[in-house]
Amino acid sequence: MTESKSEFKIPEFKTWSLDNFGQIIKVSGSLEPDVFPYKVLVSKNSTFFKNIYDGVYKGKNVTVFGSEKGKHPIKKGVIVEHMAILAANDLGEIMVSKEVFEGDTQQSLTDSSILKMNEHSKFMRKIPLPPGWRRFGDIHSHPIDDVENSFDIFSEKIPTVNNIRVTWSAQDFNCLVSPIKEGFTKDTVEALITPVQLSFMVATKKTIEILKKEDSKTDSLIDITSLRVPPYKNFEKLGIVLYAGNHLLKEKDFILQRLI
Repeated sequence: MTESKSEFKIPEFKTWSLDNFGQIIKVSGSLEPDVFPYKVLVSKNSTFFKNIYDGVYKGKNVTVFGSEKGKHPIKKGVIVEHMAILAANDLGEIMVSKEVFEGDTQQSLTDSSILKMNEHSKFMRKIPLPPGWRRFGDIHSHPIDDVENSFDIFSEKIPTVNNIRVTWSAQDFNCLVSPIKEGFTKDTVEALITPVQLSFMVATKKTIEILKKEDSKTDSLIDITSLRVPPYKNFEKLGIVLYAGNHLLKEKDFILQRLI
């Protein structure tokens, strides 16, 4: 029992499996940041990766449309963003919902307003999952032109994996923290799939405790009004854990590395 507890407290000495990772991110809101591993192995042959790459990035499984006109006659597939629900079962197996939301533009999931996007997010929260599955967040895609941002070395300092930077937007960060700040603590994970990379922003027990505080200090930590990217410098203070891995670098598997 003691040895098992020690292993869990010092995760950097081993590479975790995706299922073991699923066991903790599905309850990340009840865990401290120091229990999260530093490396997670992801198989490109896994059902999870195939579902997010084909269903979410390529948009092959789209069933929910952001456009009021329905399907797009021209912009399809990797040209637009998509979103699906993340959940895990008792064994830690991670799944994505069969329902996949399709956005309207290259820049955002909807071309109308943040309020409209929130409506779609609330709709996705109501999607039923198989018995025994625990919802813990959502995953969305960035379109194929995101490759340019991945290799942009002239912009502000941003976390990188093998010299390829992560390409979260400030609004993606807002999608993680805003619902928690408003009291919806079931979704503690935002995941992102791009042509190059898979990444996770994970809120922890520390994150929830801080966001519950109604004060100017908390507001300053999550303020994105003048930012193009998330306030990475504040992630450690907020207890947010950041992972990223480049899925194009290996044929069969790749490593998610903990960056923060």
